[in-house]
Amino acid sequence: VTTDSSIGISQTSSSTATFTSLASTTINVDSTSGFVKAGVCVDTSGDVFRYTGVTDTSFTGCAIVVGSALSSIAALVVIMLV
Repeated sequence: VTTDSSIGISQTSSSTATFTSLASTTINVDSTSGFVKAGVCVDTSGDVFRYTGVTDTSFTGCAIVVGSALSSIAALVVIMLV
C-alpha cells in the first residue's frame, strides 16, 4: 500500500468475462479464455480483485483489493489488466 500518486498501471492487453455467480472465493464467469493463470482484474464499476487460479469458467482464490466485497462484483463484466 502506498500513498504515492505517481504510480500508474500500464495496460498492455485485456480480456473480458461476464460474471455468472459467486461461490465463496470463486467468481464464475462465461469464459476465462485469454486470462493469465493468476492476476488482477477490475470490473466496470472500478472494484479490483486478485485471483490465484482459473478454470475454463471461473477465477479461484479471489480476494478483493479495491472495493467493498467480492459480492459487489456481481453481474458486472471483469477486465484483466496485464
